Amino acid sequence: MVKKALAIDIGGTKIYSALIDETGKIIGDVKKNKTPNDLLGIRKILKEIITSDEAYIDVVAIATAGAVNRENTAVISSTGNLPEG
Repeated sequence: MVKKALAIDIGGTKIYSALIDETGKIIGDVKKNKTPNDLLGIRKILKEIITSDEAYIDVVAIATAGAVNRENTAVISSTGNLPEG
């Protein structure tokens, strides 16, 4: 069985997401959401994205602008409109 990932890119103005296969090929539509200006809004959008596709995926991969702490638990610096923390 082919494994699938949900790839999410959190940018300063848009959050893109798409299902990808083991080779990195996009399968299905690329979804686009406006990036909220607060952490609660970002969490809400991420939860909605993941929940809508969780039955079809094996793993979630997230990319974001900014530096992440060594424990990979928090963004410690980011672009101006993304909250840290």
